[in-house]
Amino acid sequence: MLEAVSMRGWWIGVNVAISLLIAGIIAFQALVDRRLLIDAAFRETDNLASALAEETQHLFGGIGLALLTIADEVRSGSAAPWAMRARATEELLYALQAASPSTYSYYILDEEGRLVATSRTPNLQPVDPSDLPEFAAARDGSGQALIIGTPRWGHVGPADGKWIINLARRLVDAEGNFAGMAAASVSVSYMRSFFDALRVGDHGSIGLLKSDGTLLLRSPFIEDHIGRKFDDSRFIADILERGPNGQSEGVSPADGIRRLVSFRRTDAQGIVAFVGLAEREVLARWWNNIAFQGAIGLLTILVFVSASVVIAVLVDRQRRAEADRTTRLKLVANEAGHLVAAPDVETLLAQAGSIARRLVGARQGAAVSFNGSDGIGCFKADLDPALVTGPDAVLPASDPRLLTVRDEKRVLLLDGHGAGVAAETDPERSWPKRLLAVPVVTSNGQCRGVIQAGDPLNGKFTEFDVHELVQFASVMAASLEALEARLALAEALSAANAERNDKAFILSSISDAMYLLDRDWNFTYLNAEAERILGRTSAQLVGHSFWEAFPAASQTAILDNYVKARETGEPVEFELYYPDFKAWYAIRGFPHEKGLTSYLHDISLRVESERRLRQAQKLDAIGQLTGGIAHDFNNLLTVILGQEDAVIEYLKTSGAPATILRSAETVQLAGERAAELTHRLLAYARRQPLDPRPTDVNALIRGLELILRRTVSESVDIEIREGEATWQASVDPGELENAVLNLVLNARDAMSDGGRLTIETGNIVVDTTYAAENQIAVGPYVVIAVSDTGEGMPADVLASAFEPFFTTKRDGRGSGLGLSMVYGFARQSGGQVKIYSELGHGTTVRIYLPRADGEAFVPESVRPTEELPRGDETILVLEDDDLVRSHTVASLNSLGYTVLQAALGSEALDILRGSARVDLLLTDVVLPGTASGRVIAAEAISLRPALRILYMSGYTENSIIHHGRLDPGVELLSKPFRLGQLASKIRYILDN
Repeated sequence: MLEAVSMRGWWIGVNVAISLLIAGIIAFQALVDRRLLIDAAFRETDNLASALAEETQHLFGGIGLALLTIADEVRSGSAAPWAMRARATEELLYALQAASPSTYSYYILDEEGRLVATSRTPNLQPVDPSDLPEFAAARDGSGQALIIGTPRWGHVGPADGKWIINLARRLVDAEGNFAGMAAASVSVSYMRSFFDALRVGDHGSIGLLKSDGTLLLRSPFIEDHIGRKFDDSRFIADILERGPNGQSEGVSPADGIRRLVSFRRTDAQGIVAFVGLAEREVLARWWNNIAFQGAIGLLTILVFVSASVVIAVLVDRQRRAEADRTTRLKLVANEAGHLVAAPDVETLLAQAGSIARRLVGARQGAAVSFNGSDGIGCFKADLDPALVTGPDAVLPASDPRLLTVRDEKRVLLLDGHGAGVAAETDPERSWPKRLLAVPVVTSNGQCRGVIQAGDPLNGKFTEFDVHELVQFASVMAASLEALEARLALAEALSAANAERNDKAFILSSISDAMYLLDRDWNFTYLNAEAERILGRTSAQLVGHSFWEAFPAASQTAILDNYVKARETGEPVEFELYYPDFKAWYAIRGFPHEKGLTSYLHDISLRVESERRLRQAQKLDAIGQLTGGIAHDFNNLLTVILGQEDAVIEYLKTSGAPATILRSAETVQLAGERAAELTHRLLAYARRQPLDPRPTDVNALIRGLELILRRTVSESVDIEIREGEATWQASVDPGELENAVLNLVLNARDAMSDGGRLTIETGNIVVDTTYAAENQIAVGPYVVIAVSDTGEGMPADVLASAFEPFFTTKRDGRGSGLGLSMVYGFARQSGGQVKIYSELGHGTTVRIYLPRADGEAFVPESVRPTEELPRGDETILVLEDDDLVRSHTVASLNSLGYTVLQAALGSEALDILRGSARVDLLLTDVVLPGTASGRVIAAEAISLRPALRILYMSGYTENSIIHHGRLDPGVELLSKPFRLGQLASKIRYILDN
């Protein structure tokens, strides 16, 4: 009796241990699940906090840049009183406010706190904002950092009765003195629309904190807390004291709810964006799982307790068998936890078959699952390792007897079936095998499978075996239901995520703006791109008339096309420029029963590309035309100007009448203008020959200063501002002098009543953004800016300023090629020209020239001389044009040189092969036949290595000029040339 009591106590201990094990497994799994849920919640809050911080950075940064623009405008115009600048300043504020849906107004206070400019509707009741804390911070502070105010109620204009946050920047004048404050009233309602769009549950919270603990904004919105400083809260202090990014858990001082919080600090403003999820909402599903898993654990414990009770009843009668059964039960208990946590049906069935075989002491075990009423899902068998051949003691899944167990939901116990194992292998086990099959019935009464045990070790199955297997079938049913619930949940979550991702992909893949209008032309839907292009949110437009929201659209082709689509029922497609947005759009409208769906696509880049293509084609056409006539025309001008020089010189020395001399000088002036016209056309078409070299632009401009001051009238003041450490520019110095002189002449003509002309130099590094927008390569440049205080240009004139022959001067005052020449020269030099002009405020032209390395070329001051340089050397002239050749020979003879001449390259080479002395070969580049002047010069050098070479040409597309630049080591005399130019160039080549 005492032994029996001891055995019962031992079994009770075993059951307690098993129960604790199962409870421990469930508790461990619960802790793991809790940690995973909290980690997932923090990942979600991290993403939302990052999005909130980025949106806040974008919003405050954009307004900050707008305020910085106002500060720059105030500083640049600080010399004038506020009354004189008010109109222009308010126009700037109006423009900024029109482009900013997030603000109610922009305004400026002077140094006394008086309101001097605002974007609000004029004639509103004046207010005194000088007591604003933002103004005190601007007045007492330094620098131009963004000042972020405390939320407050608005009292003026559209902000009246609404929550606002003031953003401000300190204003200084040109001397750095405090000049007031520029500020913007930010709509808290606009910011709340983004906050409310973030899903954080019923008890979550989203908000912004200043670095001193002041709550700027929070959702849910509690007015008593907005603007309140929570620096006494340990939870808030922990967030503020930690790094720029982090996570925290704690109780909110605002509503006492414990939350999981992620926070991000914005880069520039130091604002802390936080997102918190209520811990009780995050763990709600976990508590449900705890209840479910507890029920499963309790059921498992009850199964083992029930089995132990049965064993305890039989302990007195079967103590030997009990010891064996106890061992098997302990083994099964150790593996029951794995059954509950099985990841899939196949694993669960394999474990169940193994447990069933060992539970009842059989050599074979198997488990089968069913799908519905007639489908077999899976079959798994477990065999004793001592068996030699296959699972013949258990029934195959398709056996009709198993289907009977499923349909009738009853236990099947067979005394024998099958052929058994081969007698020669195991004679003792060649009898028919016994089988025990138990249905697995779930809580809804369905038979979802069958557990089998075959070939018992003791020769037959007992009632206790049947009972154990039936109990285990219940555990398996509960485990199968739990597994299916987990798999269904995972599948539902996966399907929901897939659907959400699909929708997100579709919306993100629509690059066009799209909006829907009902039959009354009211907005019913806008996508994100439409909100961006239209500059309004869905909340601002849905329910409002398209024509009232955008009244300017009724004056464009939009009205006619939309009405046509509605009346005809046919789609429309058109393109237009919308002035309010300063952009080109391709618009498609699709009518339907409920109204109209419209798509907008910004085609400004395409239109701009087409404009640039037309400009390039125009350049090429002018270049082809100019280059085609340049050679022959410059040959003629060489003779005309040269002979005219001789005629004028003769008339001056012979005492000819003044009228005849003036007529000759008029002819000379006409020839010079013709040569200048050809030169400017070549410059605009980027076909002039350039000889770029490292040039000190400051020294070049200083050398021009005297000429420039003589060029303008006494009523124009010239100021030259040299930049510090200005780089050298890679440029043809002679052509740069022409360009600067052209700009100065244009500036002079724009200031008929006098004014100030400023020439500035400096350095700049062009980044990728500016380069892409202005057709210039990335890198360092030297900038020359010529500014005037003249009349300025209206937009239509500014758009055509670089067009050839375009001029606003009266007839006879200009050719319309000055700016065109400057533009072509800068582009051919690898740079760019930009014009900035405002009607009534003057014009600034900036020339960008690529930076050069090497020793700078400093132009020598030009000093007039009475005597032309002469010589007694022998020069061979090679020129196919008879007029040019005879003129050149005569000019050289007049300078004292001995001249040999040839019309063909072969003739020149024959002379060089002879014994005649030749010091210099003056050759045209373009010669008849296949041999150019460059080829003849090369052969001449091979015959006489010491021979000097000077080319002359009036055409740029030839063998010595490539990409508009002279080849290294080449000396060129451009046609048409004068006697002085010829004399100087010849002497330079011979002396150097």
